[in-house]
Amino acid sequence: MTLSPISSRGKRAQPGDDITSDLIAARDEDGSLLTEQELVDTIFAILGAGSETTINFFDNAITQLLTHPEQLELVKSGQVSWDDVIEEVLRLESPLASLPMRFAVEDIQLDGVTIHRGDPILINYAALGRDPALHGESAGVFDVTRQHKEHLSFGHGAHYCLGAGIARMVAKTGLSALFERFPRMTLAVSAKDLVPYPTFIMNGNRQLLVHLSGAHRGVRRAVSARPGVKKRHTTHPFPGCGLRLDPLVSLFGVAMEKCPYVLDRAGSDIHKEASNLRARGPVTLVELHGGYTAWSVTSYEAAKQLLMDPRISKNTKAHWPEFRDGNVPQDWELYTWVAMDNMQTRDGKEHDRLRKLVAPAFTGRQAVKSRPIIEESVNRLPR
Repeated sequence: MTLSPISSRGKRAQPGDDITSDLIAARDEDGSLLTEQELVDTIFAILGAGSETTINFFDNAITQLLTHPEQLELVKSGQVSWDDVIEEVLRLESPLASLPMRFAVEDIQLDGVTIHRGDPILINYAALGRDPALHGESAGVFDVTRQHKEHLSFGHGAHYCLGAGIARMVAKTGLSALFERFPRMTLAVSAKDLVPYPTFIMNGNRQLLVHLSGAHRGVRRAVSARPGVKKRHTTHPFPGCGLRLDPLVSLFGVAMEKCPYVLDRAGSDIHKEASNLRARGPVTLVELHGGYTAWSVTSYEAAKQLLMDPRISKNTKAHWPEFRDGNVPQDWELYTWVAMDNMQTRDGKEHDRLRKLVAPAFTGRQAVKSRPIIEESVNRLPR
């Protein structure tokens, strides 16, 4: 997805009661508040964080409830609340699988691993809520009656999601309206036949087909795949590595820690991959597409610690030598994520400045305004 200053012309001509219009007004009234590039990249971030993650949440929530009808019945009967459902889905199926990236400002020791200055870090959100160290042997089981549902799906610390409150409201309004209007809704295909969205960043499916009322018709939600890019390195940066390592190789005495784990960029099974990474350790080296390496964190406690650590930065341009030295091509699949100029890639006062400008879009008043829009969207679905 690419945005340019041209994208804001329509809103400049016809502003509305929305965050995009508010940001444009702030930019036009006082250019010192927001540069044009910050404006464009902030709108991009809001669109990505607000739409993709919402789609993934509903995708996963509906799938889990329809494949666990006995738990759906607990909700319908009032024995558990929609809040219970929402937190359990967020714990088990984080809408974001892995979010690129953070960087070590200085050498850091974490769980016996040295993360060197400038090293990229991936927080594996898909793994955190399923950490057995936190949720025991049933960590991978969907259970709305679970007493403790701790997760980090909205992040933690200074970069905690501004839209967490609205997201929960949207989830509660949408799910309750959907299952009230279509109490007999069922999946149109087996859950095992759902096709994951082809990325290791997001946790969702290409489409979710359901029978709304038992008739042979379904609601389709389709997400197109992102275009691929060519692999940058012609030789592997770690001699002797380059093949995907299966956990079974450890049985043959291979020193797995010497080679980075090659991430499946297609995200074909993010939970299996998270288990493979966790088997290597709570913090393990992975290879991204293009041959770049990063540290993947699958431990809830380690991730929580990192997200509060001032020695970790999201500022790619300042703290990733590969990017700063011009060694990252613009056609790299994660380039847009790491090159943006918005609050997601800023720290300290710069982050606070941009966050303050965006915050009015996520107030309780805005949440209340969203409720009838969501209900109307459900009501437009044919019975």
